[in-house]
Amino acid sequence: MPRADRFRWAACQLDALENCLEYRTLQNTLASLPNTLDETYSRILHGIPSEYKRNAIRILQFLTYSERPLRIEEAVDAIAVDTEESQYFNPRYRMPNPQEITCFCSSLVVLVSTTHDSNDKNEEGMKLQLAHFSVKEYLTSERLDKDVAHNFQEVAARASVATACLAYLLHLDQNIRIEKIKEMFPLAQYSARYWMDHAAMAEGKDEKLQGF
Repeated sequence: MPRADRFRWAACQLDALENCLEYRTLQNTLASLPNTLDETYSRILHGIPSEYKRNAIRILQFLTYSERPLRIEEAVDAIAVDTEESQYFNPRYRMPNPQEITCFCSSLVVLVSTTHDSNDKNEEGMKLQLAHFSVKEYLTSERLDKDVAHNFQEVAARASVATACLAYLLHLDQNIRIEKIKEMFPLAQYSARYWMDHAAMAEGKDEKLQGF
């Protein structure tokens, strides 16, 4: 295992051990640690609780195929979009504590401090990004287990991102001033800027996207 992968493997194992609240669990976890980074990532993906999977996949699709990390406010709105509902986006479904967003796919994503321009001012904030370059390399490889691989094939993932962006934009009130939209709907600027780039990769290949 290359040195960079060994460090990353060790970091993931430490994350797993942090969840051990008593000695018996610690012993069992130590005895069953995966041997490779691929096995580690596979275990993390399969260990995501079923009630978290939808949001975890949405987050990982965005971060794997987006041109940039997401600001935490953008990520929160991205997972609040539900294209199966008649109202695609409802602000009341935003996470009450945005920083808990890493819990959906712990060890695969991280929050980092950042400075961004807002109304000609530099403002401190947080952005969500993949925890390591090897996460993207794994998710876009042919080494994923078949039961999750289809979610991260480029056409399917980009179609999912484009659909979420379009659904979000369709929710916006056209009578609100642009400055207010940016303030009230953090994902709007990203969606308007990038939805077409994602859609172009999936053009004619995704029925759900074609239906929007």
